Amino acid sequence: ISTIEKGKVHPVQPIERTKNLITSSVIIDRKNRVWVATVGKGVLKFENGSCSSVTTKQGLVSNYTSALMEDAYGNIWIGTDGNGISILSDTGVVSLSTKDGLSSNFIHSFYQDRDSTVWIGTFGGGLNLYNKGKIASITTQQGLFDDVIFQILEDNYGRIWMTSNKGIFHVNKNELHQCADKMIAKVTSVAYGKENGLKSTECNGGVQPAGWKAHDGSLWIPTEAGLATVDPKSISVNRQPPLVVIEDFLVDNKSVPMSDNLVISPSKDRFEIHFTGLSFLSPKKVHFKVKLEGYDKIWEDLGTRRTAYYTNLPAGVYTFRVLAANSDGVWNTDGASFTFTREGYFYETTLFYFVLIVLFMVSVYILYRIRVRSIRHRQHQLERLINDSTKDLREEQEKTKRLLEETEHQKVTAENANMMKSQLLDMVAHHLKSPLISITGLTKEVEQSASLNAFALKYLKMIRFGADRMVAIINDLLSLSAIESGEITFHMEKINFAEIAAIIIDGYKFHAQTKEQILTFVSDDSDDVTVFVDPLRMQEAIENLISNAIKYSPSHTVIRSGVYRHNSVVRFWVTDSGPGLSEQDKQLLFKKFQILSAKPTGGEVATGLGLAIVKEIVEIHKGRVYVESENSGGSTFVIELTAVSVG
Repeated sequence: ISTIEKGKVHPVQPIERTKNLITSSVIIDRKNRVWVATVGKGVLKFENGSCSSVTTKQGLVSNYTSALMEDAYGNIWIGTDGNGISILSDTGVVSLSTKDGLSSNFIHSFYQDRDSTVWIGTFGGGLNLYNKGKIASITTQQGLFDDVIFQILEDNYGRIWMTSNKGIFHVNKNELHQCADKMIAKVTSVAYGKENGLKSTECNGGVQPAGWKAHDGSLWIPTEAGLATVDPKSISVNRQPPLVVIEDFLVDNKSVPMSDNLVISPSKDRFEIHFTGLSFLSPKKVHFKVKLEGYDKIWEDLGTRRTAYYTNLPAGVYTFRVLAANSDGVWNTDGASFTFTREGYFYETTLFYFVLIVLFMVSVYILYRIRVRSIRHRQHQLERLINDSTKDLREEQEKTKRLLEETEHQKVTAENANMMKSQLLDMVAHHLKSPLISITGLTKEVEQSASLNAFALKYLKMIRFGADRMVAIINDLLSLSAIESGEITFHMEKINFAEIAAIIIDGYKFHAQTKEQILTFVSDDSDDVTVFVDPLRMQEAIENLISNAIKYSPSHTVIRSGVYRHNSVVRFWVTDSGPGLSEQDKQLLFKKFQILSAKPTGGEVATGLGLAIVKEIVEIHKGRVYVESENSGGSTFVIELTAVSVG
């Protein structure tokens, strides 16, 4: 980058920052700072003899920059080659792209008018207008001469001038605003080419400025063939609209005289209408709009094309109208027109459609009558079927009613029998318990007599063992019966599950030592294992499991137990060293009066009620008890209860 002062060229310092740079635009802002757009290096800012860079690291959308402008608020607009626009202000960087409404991300030029509207020239996306945060686009579809805009200039007569690689053109500024606000559909572009004095229609672009407005209002524009100048005040508007003439009417490529009452046979289906607009100034730029009344709903913009094509027109009467505008957009609103009639085959006539409608209505009526008759026939069949089905249904209802009554009777009988069974068990247990306790006490007294021989003493011990066993069975029966009948009231309270289990384990260690067994216990942090239970009943359940573990484990073995918390539940577990459980044993487990294949290892009493009592107690606490065991040896019984908070 260099400056020219008094006819001499001076490189801008520091030269190592600017050497071999490819630049595309240079501006000086109101703070006398120099901004340079580069290709691949972002934007350079020169201020007070220093040079700094603004790149993607500082928020730019791309380092390939193509256009610069300072707006009325001191913001720097930076156009990029494919990534939209970055607006640099004191508060940061704001970006605009096609996602925000731009018609293209390839930016070539900026211009801000006195109303603070920013005009944006794009490559391939036409002209964009940015005002108060809103973006509108105008392209060739809205009448713009070209979608590639190199430079945007405003003259002193309300016209926006634009350059492209097809020439120079201008559009009335008010028309552009109205089109952007959707008040009009199209704008009128007035283009200038070689016939107007340009040596080349291809203007230079891609670097800025690609055009300049001088102090006298003239416009200076670089082209491929040199510099062109335009004096807007000397441009006159051609107010004379072109004369419109319809030259020829071709039907199936044959010319047909355009006479009054022209009738075309139905065998013809291709139509060409040739017309022209007579203008002595720029006749090649005469613009046309056509409409075939009876076929077209709106006017069709043909541009400078002078032929209209139609195929496969239905039968009817048509009027072709054509309007023309000169190169300055002045329209001949009268235009030219002619009328013709295309005859139709019989199947295209109104009579044919009338006959079709009548036949259709008759067919609908016949189908309606057939449908009604079918529905009535079906209705009669359904009535007969319903009557037959209703009879069978009534019989089934009577049968079902009798079965329900019989089932209810059997249910009541079973409940009464169960009640009698419970009462009988209670009665027998209570009446047997006292005599058996007496027998146990008497045998103990007799055993202490020194006069007994060994033979008598042996049989007394057998009598006491049998009596003890029956007392244990009666106690279990009474306990289970009381739980099932609801006679026992559970007094629930928050307890530490580990503490109550540890106390029970300590109490059973002596019992385990008599069989030369080791009983161990481990526990989680006591604050995590609080449960809501009846302490006495839960103690009974744990004692049953510990007693069973000692009962079925051989001597010289270890019985492990513990309490731990898993998620929202607290579990007590005990693992014995017994023979394990078979699949058949697991099916019978926790049921009353079930004697399993495993036998006590020390001759202890097995009533078949202990695990049933455990199951009843745990389920009343809304917990569950289960076993994990393999037939190869060892079983783990688990009581699982819901954990509660300590507070």
